[in-house]
Amino acid sequence: MIRPFLARILRIAPRRPTGHPPFAFTDQQGRHYYGWEDFAKMPPARANEVDDVLLQIDAGLSHSQLATLATAIIDASTQAVEAKDPKVRNRHIAKSSAIAMELQVRPRQIVPRECYYALAAICAVRQDEDPDVFDTTIQAEKMQTFREAAEAGSAFFTQQAAFVKLLGVTHSSVDAFVKLSIGWMATEARLGAMTRL
Repeated sequence: MIRPFLARILRIAPRRPTGHPPFAFTDQQGRHYYGWEDFAKMPPARANEVDDVLLQIDAGLSHSQLATLATAIIDASTQAVEAKDPKVRNRHIAKSSAIAMELQVRPRQIVPRECYYALAAICAVRQDEDPDVFDTTIQAEKMQTFREAAEAGSAFFTQQAAFVKLLGVTHSSVDAFVKLSIGWMATEARLGAMTRL
């Protein structure tokens, strides 16, 4: 009685690739993912990437958001310098100042969307991935997979143990994901409006 039961469980559970951490979840394409119970057990290549993402989260601004705002400030400043009409010059200076102020008062309580998916992807090792290496191509693929799953209403990737410990339960639950999504939409609309001033 016990042997058939164990055989059935062993057939259902995915076989863990050599060197991978314990099984975490399966994505919508049937690929298995593995993850560490704790951030401290991650290899240095992944830990360094986690540190970078956590710094962005602490700042409340992802690298791409910062680049977008910086480009908008530079463009407005350049147009102000080149403007011959004082009213046009003042308008560009005002735009540049408003965007710079946005950098000072941006909401830090909202984890940037890009950082959220990046952290989840770093913490989860796909079955065809080397856990000791940070591969930017696989990272981008995993982020896209998680983004598509979340947009379809499935945030299965948020329950990975290291991810939960790094972000906390308040940011990794299903309810928290819904609240974060609302915050992301508001932040992206605000940044879009700032750059289009």
